[in-house]
Amino acid sequence: MPKDDGKGLSNNITTGDCFIDPLARIVGHVLMGEGCSLWPGVVVKGDDTRLGKDVILMPGVKVEEGTNIGDRVFIAPGARLEQCTIGGDTFVGMDTVICKDAEVGKGSVITDGTIIREGTVIPERSLVKGTPGTVEGRVTDETLRKITEVRSQLDWRKEEFKIMLKRGELFGVNELPGRPEDMWSEYRDTGDSSVVEREAKFLKLFGIDI
Repeated sequence: MPKDDGKGLSNNITTGDCFIDPLARIVGHVLMGEGCSLWPGVVVKGDDTRLGKDVILMPGVKVEEGTNIGDRVFIAPGARLEQCTIGGDTFVGMDTVICKDAEVGKGSVITDGTIIREGTVIPERSLVKGTPGTVEGRVTDETLRKITEVRSQLDWRKEEFKIMLKRGELFGVNELPGRPEDMWSEYRDTGDSSVVEREAKFLKLFGIDI
């Protein structure tokens, strides 16, 4: 089965700068675009599941097989998506449930705790609330700007986690890099030059020379 469909998507594989937390799970055949973030407790199931580019799945999100998520979609903690279609640039609130065959238009905002019933079609840039979810307004440019700000904050958190994971991969540890003066002190006490060489190698990966 091919690993790339020609659109920058991969078959159950991390590509580009994707971040998949060690406590997230991908099960089956999942097409995933570059730049996605899957946080602790996320479960994404295939078959025929597709995540676009720069999708954020926050802790505890569950994505059932057959779900299609567009580019830059932001799914808040605890949401559940069941064989539905989510248009790009949409925000899905905490503990929301979007049922089978529902379609959410691009740029929409689904508020916390909303349940969208099977087969419901939501127009683009809709503000959706309630149980069952109903359209109660139109999403403003200001709301989309605020969502973008939150996304940028999460991007930095993602980079912090990637550094921690890389350190663990290289050295089998999960600790902050030592300060240069501390490393030289340890070298003097032990006479082991590998201490400094090890830390220097790691810091150089991130453009830091000692």
